[in-house]
Amino acid sequence: MENLLKFYINGEWVAPLSDATMPVLNPATEKQIGTVALGNEADVDRAVAAASTAFEEFSQTSKDGRLALLRKVRAITEARMEELAQAMRMEMGAPITMSRDVQADAAVGHLDGFITALEELEERLKLANGD
Repeated sequence: MENLLKFYINGEWVAPLSDATMPVLNPATEKQIGTVALGNEADVDRAVAAASTAFEEFSQTSKDGRLALLRKVRAITEARMEELAQAMRMEMGAPITMSRDVQADAAVGHLDGFITALEELEERLKLANGD
């Protein structure tokens, strides 16, 4: 596992406003496998502000646009399944077969469920008269 000392906020990796970090331990071996940054209240505030702005923009995205994005996320997730499984193995201390066959595979399964639900969703238009 790599050290994760930045936060992904508003589409870019940014340094936290706090210097605090925390070790990440493999629970099976109790060995440190990485370090993560710990944010403070100001880090949370800027993340929430960015998320609020993103929500406003994304809420206007069409069904087709959302489906395209979900399919792209699914393809990237599937392409990185082994990397996900290895990270889960290290962070959770789980056997690699469980990480691959259950945990990492569940990520793709959840995305498939989201895609199916959105494909089957009937879009409704609210008329000016409230109907």
